Amino acid sequence: MIRRFKLACEAVAGALWKRLLGSHVQAVLVDTDEGLFAVDPEDFGIGRRLRYRGACRSEELQRLGEYLPDDGEVLIVGAHIGTLAVPISRACRRVVAVEANPRSVDLLKMNLVLNDVSNCRVIHTAANDRHDPIEFLLSRANSGGSKRVPQVRSFLYYYDKPETISVPGAPLDDVLERHDFDLIVMDIEGSEVFALRGMQDIL
Repeated sequence: MIRRFKLACEAVAGALWKRLLGSHVQAVLVDTDEGLFAVDPEDFGIGRRLRYRGACRSEELQRLGEYLPDDGEVLIVGAHIGTLAVPISRACRRVVAVEANPRSVDLLKMNLVLNDVSNCRVIHTAANDRHDPIEFLLSRANSGGSKRVPQVRSFLYYYDKPETISVPGAPLDDVLERHDFDLIVMDIEGSEVFALRGMQDIL
């Protein structure tokens, strides 16, 4: 019950904050330990951590760095707004960032430009096991929690009144010309099994 109340409060606070800033404000600029990031003002997940802490993935980046050779190539499935892609791009030769949420893709591309990243390719698709459009929830209060429409209609997925849209889905084996990655990072909110089925050659 306490968690439900907290999530509901975050959704209301995010919506009010976005409304106060004005309908034409799509993002706010945040100076963080990992770079400059344009973040959705309504986002109370990673966006809030970036705004108030100036960092959000330091420990994760440190762990990933142990597996990344200097001249390595990295595939990030579920790249969100680039909080991993941007700093990782500085430590490797090439990054491929896959993201299904079209709003996050726009911010990801903006953040690559803000940080002068030229070695990252962005692919807007939902990693899937076949070529099919996917019904997708655009979470507002936690855009990083956007996901394929779940089979169970839980409060945790719908508390912020997400919009349902259709996004392209495809096997990454078919989408990517090159399959030789030194490191694969995946965070796609429960759709990992679909992605893994569609990337057997890559694996």
